[in-house]
Amino acid sequence: MVNKNSKNTKLSLEEIVEAIKSFTGNDISRKGIKTVINAFGVMLLSQLKKGNEIQLKGLFTFSTRKSEAKEMKLSIGENKGQMIKVPAKIVPTCKFGSTIKAGLKSVKVK
Repeated sequence: MVNKNSKNTKLSLEEIVEAIKSFTGNDISRKGIKTVINAFGVMLLSQLKKGNEIQLKGLFTFSTRKSEAKEMKLSIGENKGQMIKVPAKIVPTCKFGSTIKAGLKSVKVK
């Protein structure tokens, strides 16, 4: 199960599967949960590559944005100070929805 006592815990696929399993009981097998998670990832990437936005209302919205080409100065290494060209690229974004935002309002900042 998820360790709620440690800071900045990164959940593994197995921990996520266990957490979902605890909510669903024996309704869905671990293998079935893994299949759904993997299928969601494949579908998400496929849709983002097409430029589509994926929204789970209240939870989050996945989309992409274009990062323009730019020139940058190297700050470390043998070529420090040299200008390099960074090509334009598509980067993924995730915007959290009202359910997530409202749920985090009660969390105390330490």
